[in-house]
Amino acid sequence: MYTLSISIAFLVMSFILLNYSTDYFVRGLGVLSKRFEIPGSIVGATIAAMGSSAPEFGTSVFSVVEAHPTIGLGTIIGSAIFNITLLIAISVWIRKCSVSRDVLHRDGLFYLIAVLITVISMSDGKISRYEAVSWTCVYAVYLAWLIWDAKEKRGVPGGYGDTVE
Repeated sequence: MYTLSISIAFLVMSFILLNYSTDYFVRGLGVLSKRFEIPGSIVGATIAAMGSSAPEFGTSVFSVVEAHPTIGLGTIIGSAIFNITLLIAISVWIRKCSVSRDVLHRDGLFYLIAVLITVISMSDGKISRYEAVSWTCVYAVYLAWLIWDAKEKRGVPGGYGDTVE
């Protein structure tokens, strides 16, 4: 059984580790983007998104295994709201950001679909395996679309407004 002080110590250590590892993670993503000539928006929407969501995934799975599924669900929903509101706002406060219409339409469409599936799935207070499969299918289609889109835009000047130099 963990005491409060041990839990706080682990939390502080996690934030310190996060601070140092983030720099290496972002540098590595930049190298991947340049090496394979993949637009940064696609590297961000796939590898960076999966990497930054890994802690949420772990928390959610662990909470379900420990018979606390609402904690996992709260983590996922809360994180999505945090990401779409505060992370965007804070990023823009630090440095002006721009997103091309293509990226906004591509990612916004799938985000909207995922939110709609979530609202519909949760409206009855239960989440079934079929609904979980629908989320998985939407993500698989999104990944396929990103791969197709990257191939189509390769070599197109100003392909997504993020150039690979």
